[in-house]
Amino acid sequence: MRFTDLEELSSYLERHGISPGQKVISIEEIKGGVSADVYRVKMSLCDLIVKVPLGKLKVEREWISDTIRGKNEFRALYIASSILGNDSVPKPYFFDDESRAIIISAAPAEFVTWKSLLMSNRAEPRIAEILADDLGRFHKGSMEQDWLEGELTESSRLFYELRLSPYFEQLLPLHTRYRENIIEVIRVLRDKKRSLVHGDFSPKNILTDGTSRAIILDWEVIHYGNPVFDLGFMCTHLTLKAIHLGKDDPQKWLKLIHVFYDRYNS
Repeated sequence: MRFTDLEELSSYLERHGISPGQKVISIEEIKGGVSADVYRVKMSLCDLIVKVPLGKLKVEREWISDTIRGKNEFRALYIASSILGNDSVPKPYFFDDESRAIIISAAPAEFVTWKSLLMSNRAEPRIAEILADDLGRFHKGSMEQDWLEGELTESSRLFYELRLSPYFEQLLPLHTRYRENIIEVIRVLRDKKRSLVHGDFSPKNILTDGTSRAIILDWEVIHYGNPVFDLGFMCTHLTLKAIHLGKDDPQKWLKLIHVFYDRYNS
């Protein structure tokens, strides 16, 4: 399903009781992601995000994943909001069981991804602190509550399809010297389940005003598992930014990594 026709989308929203009485003014397709078609819908009184998960991801090699992850993402927003108790996650409005599309609140138009700020050489420690605080509260708030796994649909399988298989198993034939190490990492991430895990906690999935607010997006890989994955995922992305951008001032980027890691562990 592709939402590109104003009248069709207006009818769809009206039919499902979303923003009644409002008209769709414009639809903007948000590009850059590989796992879903995403649209920003400008209404007469507010903006919405419509996200439709794809069964075949937009990458060169075939990468297939069950679109039921849209349902998990929708559920995740309720869970994360109840744990964090702030405005750091979008508000969920509607889940379409047929298309697996979700409709959620849109961030303010002036917000940008944290990745874009980092790539423009703006390594603001305050954003790292905010994210470390939110991630720590999310993990702590779901720690040792394995009943939460039942709130999600086959999330362990989705984590395998989207992370363990493409990120780790694909390395096995390429780095035979480290085969046992890689297998052990997979085992630890798969078997040592302690809390909810975001599963895609990286700068591209953070919208921010650059100073005091951050909104965490893309919860479709959420699962009950090992929280070290989220910590390692973000630190890996920040390390890559440091390698790419830190030639002139490496300390600025090392400080950012330490701020995030130390704040999370404090």
